[in-house]
Amino acid sequence: MKLETRSNDVQKHGEMKSSIVGIAADGGATMIGRFLRDKLYTYKIRAIVREYCTNAIDEHIVCGKPDLPIKIVMPDAFESNLKIQDLGRGLCDYDVRNIFGMLAASTKRNSNALNGAMGLGSKAGWAYNDFWQLTSVHDGVRTEYSMFLNENDESEISELLSVTDTVSPSGCTITIPIAKEDIPELRREVAELAHDFSTPPTIVGMSEPLVKKEVAHTLNVDGIEVLLMRQSKYNRIVNVLMANVSYPVDLNVFGVSQYSRYHDSSKKSDLKFALEAKVSEQLATLSRKFNIQINMPIGDVQVGMAREGLEYTESTKRKLHKLLGAIPELFS
Repeated sequence: MKLETRSNDVQKHGEMKSSIVGIAADGGATMIGRFLRDKLYTYKIRAIVREYCTNAIDEHIVCGKPDLPIKIVMPDAFESNLKIQDLGRGLCDYDVRNIFGMLAASTKRNSNALNGAMGLGSKAGWAYNDFWQLTSVHDGVRTEYSMFLNENDESEISELLSVTDTVSPSGCTITIPIAKEDIPELRREVAELAHDFSTPPTIVGMSEPLVKKEVAHTLNVDGIEVLLMRQSKYNRIVNVLMANVSYPVDLNVFGVSQYSRYHDSSKKSDLKFALEAKVSEQLATLSRKFNIQINMPIGDVQVGMAREGLEYTESTKRKLHKLLGAIPELFS
């Protein structure tokens, strides 16, 4: 996904001694890595499912197979591991160490066809577990890597084996041990996240079917599809669905809170983007009857670094303000 960038108009007068702020060579990278590993994600189980599933989906898109399901194998009484598999190209050793295993490294920032961009999601396994595995089948070679925290609390990648394998399909498999007490939460997260995938995944070890969305009304706002769906157990009120990930919209930003039962008195609206009172009331009424899903093209709004929510930049607020303001009128 292409990230929003900006340039600054800076005027300098005279000769000034200046330098670019960087990361300290003496342990700085380790500290930043530890911070991103431990503090980036609020919901760590959700993070590993979301990040590795969307990476797998991205890989199928790159390979021209967007309709090919990714595979999720759930842990059970006999096997404690969660496995997420794609049938893409696999990774060579260089890419494992210098892209997959390198903070902020990404090959996806020049395309709005793909979800990735931050260069952080492939390291999400360490947010949940000190040890996990990556298996890559690439060009007829299967390589297994141990991803672990070493004695200095650094994220380390070690090759376990590399063998010729002309039988297994190419692609990558992420294997993460899941604590027994976390399995119920994992099942909920997989069910809710997979609910939004454009191509339903193949899920092994989960008997209950994915909940289907019941669309009551479909609206079109300047070419963007908006779905009004019947309330379900995944009650998100208003959300943006972008690149297979659902992001809740904070209605407080647009002044809807005073009319809605989802009022958060700790948040204030941005007066510049507050909706008119009548529109706010109509939108709040709709949100009590329907889940409102805005199917946004990739890159049209910005997301936070952890992908747990939207980043309310000026451009994001402007686009959502226009969309939210048009929904009640189109529905009436």
